[in-house]
Amino acid sequence: MTITEDTFIISDTHFGHDNIIAYEPSRTTLADLDSVSNSIDIANKVNHRLVENWNNAICKNDTVLHLGDLAWGGQDKIKTWAKRLNGNIILIKGNHDRGSYAFYKEIGIDLIEGVHLLLNGTYDSINTPKHVNALITELSGKRIMFSHFPVENYIEHDLYYKPATEKLFEIFEKYNCDINIHGHVHSHSIQESLFCLNASVEVTDFKPARIKNILNNNK
Repeated sequence: MTITEDTFIISDTHFGHDNIIAYEPSRTTLADLDSVSNSIDIANKVNHRLVENWNNAICKNDTVLHLGDLAWGGQDKIKTWAKRLNGNIILIKGNHDRGSYAFYKEIGIDLIEGVHLLLNGTYDSINTPKHVNALITELSGKRIMFSHFPVENYIEHDLYYKPATEKLFEIFEKYNCDINIHGHVHSHSIQESLFCLNASVEVTDFKPARIKNILNNNK
């Protein structure tokens, strides 16, 4: 596994999640509302555009680090969406991702559960509680934690995941990380934090972005 500043990153695509537009209405900008008649049609149009955007940005041999909540539904649906996407996908498991490491390996996706460490040219991993999944590595002199959940989260309705957030913050500090690039919060960036950078699809123009662009846009 190799992660560089040119690696593509994205989070919270929620392929196949018809009701996501009720929570993130900005997604409807991906659909021609004049040509659809109901919310299911809108959702289908949005999903089609998300796949199209992905494949326009990503070539066969590109690596995409996905920060969780790839697709909605059971394994058959996840497999269907995965087959439509270009590139080599590394998925940090989010709270809506279903299936085991073996299942994702079968469909060509490298799944990260627990905390994986790519530091000083070596690889290691540590077991962690449910939802505490992350990748820690160094890019351009900065130690970065990539995770689904932000290590700081002030969104009130997200208190259910507070234990995961607190554990991630503990690990963030233990390994002297400088930056946390995360998803989960969609269009609600963690404004109070100086080191949490949101890579949810709603803030990356609904397509994968290079890690260096996430870093540069938040200087």
